[in-house]
Amino acid sequence: MTNQLNWPETLREIFDRGTERYRDGKHEAKGFFTEDENAFLASIGCNEQEMFDFVEDHFNHGEPSFESVLLIQAARRDYLYSVQNGQSTGKAQTADSFPAKSDQLQGIAWLPRIIAKARAKRRGELPPQLMYG
Repeated sequence: MTNQLNWPETLREIFDRGTERYRDGKHEAKGFFTEDENAFLASIGCNEQEMFDFVEDHFNHGEPSFESVLLIQAARRDYLYSVQNGQSTGKAQTADSFPAKSDQLQGIAWLPRIIAKARAKRRGELPPQLMYG
């Protein structure tokens, strides 16, 4: 496995290779990354679907930038190692357990949903059909 001190560089390489694969016509998350890439992603609290979604949106819409992906994954990785002792909960919330997009908090639509998604992402419990970001 990659030296964890260099994990941002490895993440960048995976993101760039993913962008190339997407450009070359590979447009499905399943099997998008290699076994070694998936093992690395798991070691930082990410999974194939999450990284695929980042690559797909970056390719099609220009965002998120790699820097945003890095910051999101850094927060997840930190929580994984400092709070969860490097162990995933092995759980995923269901998509229908999140507040509706129309729900508001202090008059701000989406805010309850975004907060719930951020908490689930931090714990590694975001369901595959939802993306954080």
